[in-house]
Amino acid sequence: MLQNDGSIKRVNYADVLKEENADIPKEDMAVKLDADFILASEEIKELLEALTSELGDTEDL
Repeated sequence: MLQNDGSIKRVNYADVLKEENADIPKEDMAVKLDADFILASEEIKELLEALTSELGDTEDL
């Protein structure tokens, strides 16, 4: 959720993304958390690139 002042209040991930690591057993919680972090980080990176592009920022991230 993007606020009027440009801040990001909330991020919801698509069900497809949430299911991406569903095959990792709960016993491997450290592996699952690492995989979830990598997926979420990539999504946030893409979000920031899209916002930067749309808002016309001239500096690189």
